[in-house]
Amino acid sequence: MNEKYLSYRGDIRAIDTIGNAIVFVTLHREKIATSLYQLDPNKGDLSELSLPTGGHALFVDSEDCYIAGDDAKIYHVAAKAKVAKPLAAELPRHATSLAALSGNRLAAMCGDNIVVVDRSNGKQRQLIELSEDASAMASDLTGEWLAVGSTKGNVS
Repeated sequence: MNEKYLSYRGDIRAIDTIGNAIVFVTLHREKIATSLYQLDPNKGDLSELSLPTGGHALFVDSEDCYIAGDDAKIYHVAAKAKVAKPLAAELPRHATSLAALSGNRLAAMCGDNIVVVDRSNGKQRQLIELSEDASAMASDLTGEWLAVGSTKGNVS
């Protein structure tokens, strides 16, 4: 097995795939803006698309990427885009997880809140207040159900 080392800024916070490529976002300890990185594992090539901030979470839908920024915004990178565009909704704090919901919606886990935004225009559709901080979140395949795990060991 050949080893290859690639350079990128920050600590990897989220990783996913688009087709045969691996995409990931990083967060820099000094709050320096990082990138959405894309790795072609067959060639070993690493490309990047600059972000205005670091990334805490990543959600990939087909070839579109949604990144939860360190600045409490969600950024959308459309397939083949050269720029990350912020969605309109401002989150109560940075999101640590993103999940797809039905009706072209996206759930963002922000501490003790789940913010549901419309992926087409970025507007907040719902704010769900939790009794404790969330630590993990996932939706079912239909996007109708959302499960949230808490830092105190509860699932709702």
